[in-house]
Amino acid sequence: MESYNFKRIDDKILVYEDNEKWKFLLLLLNPFLAYVVSFFTLKEKSSIRVLFLFFVLFGFSLVVKLSNPEDCSRYLGEYLQFCSNPKENFRIVWQDYFGNPDQRTVKDIYQYILFYICARILPGNYHLVWGINSIVFAYFYTKSLAYITRLDNYHKTWPLLILTLVFMFSNPIYNSSSIRFFTASWIAVYATLKIVVDKKIVYFVLLALTPLVHSTFMIYVAFVIISIIIKQIGMPLLTVIFILSFVFSTLALNFVVDFKDILPPIIQRQIWSYVESDTALTRILGVEFDALPLYAKVFTRLPHYFETLLLIILIIKNKVFNNESNRVLKYLIAYFSLVNFISIIPSCARFYTCAIPFIVFLWIANYRHLLNYNKLLLFAPLVYSYSILYWMRKMFLVIDPTIFVLPYPIQLLKTLLLT
Repeated sequence: MESYNFKRIDDKILVYEDNEKWKFLLLLLNPFLAYVVSFFTLKEKSSIRVLFLFFVLFGFSLVVKLSNPEDCSRYLGEYLQFCSNPKENFRIVWQDYFGNPDQRTVKDIYQYILFYICARILPGNYHLVWGINSIVFAYFYTKSLAYITRLDNYHKTWPLLILTLVFMFSNPIYNSSSIRFFTASWIAVYATLKIVVDKKIVYFVLLALTPLVHSTFMIYVAFVIISIIIKQIGMPLLTVIFILSFVFSTLALNFVVDFKDILPPIIQRQIWSYVESDTALTRILGVEFDALPLYAKVFTRLPHYFETLLLIILIIKNKVFNNESNRVLKYLIAYFSLVNFISIIPSCARFYTCAIPFIVFLWIANYRHLLNYNKLLLFAPLVYSYSILYWMRKMFLVIDPTIFVLPYPIQLLKTLLLT
């Protein structure tokens, strides 16, 4: 067993020569090319900064239309309506959210704070909404990514680059277009990394703010607390719970429906929308999934099965890990099991997103013990191929293509002043 304690590189120590000046010059001239170069040099601290700045530009460059079928079109409609009278509309939302919980209709407040700020600064230009949101999204995204790139074991080898892609595609920058859930996800992941890996309990304050971004993160906060408590039990019992969670997930649906009446009205309404509404029932019964061709059904499921397999391998190999790794692994098993129990509810299955960074983190932290599984990682491009193509198709529906060719300042000014 090794003695390292999640040994990470001090920010003041440069393992490689950090070509910071050249990288930022390239960012000014061609942001996308700088992004690609930075991905292959993530060990350098400046690369994380370049990724952050590119992701921010990506947010500002989103082209949202009311006719677009994506979530962002709904947010655009709400924003344009909000802009009709920002001060009064914000007052109404604020009073609703912080008023009588039994009469509350506003589920979370983050998007309206964002709307109000943007409406006051540059009313009518929706790019500011997605641009500012991308700053929040990208900040916690790249801060979380730095957790793996600063590990001693992290080097520019193809298995680790594949794992980095798994980490990044767990919640890619495109998802910032949806504003609420996926922004809350990266905030939650970063706060949980601080709490679980670094044992900094003060970050529960940041974690407690996530329901303000998306109300369902009340579930996530509860799961984190429960997982931290039950990780104290032995690995054998946790493994049994992990296995049973796959078997009894359907019971969670009945449990939630049966006991929803004792919960606050705002949560009751959410349960109805996620479990009992016509849309929810269609998803739960798999009507939309059944309509997919066979190849799409297979490739849609493959990433989750692959990530679950990586976790199973970590569980099998845990005896050669040090105490720190096993402490985080126990948390991950507990959290993954809890999500399994509620995964039959489609909107709750999204919480798997917050487990993937921990799987990658533990794999890289213990990489020297897992070298025999490098061949398994060769299948990752195939496993994620359908998801990547699907994501790219969605991305090109909403991104301004000039982001790939124009210099950074021109692209930014174009979105703020010319559109």
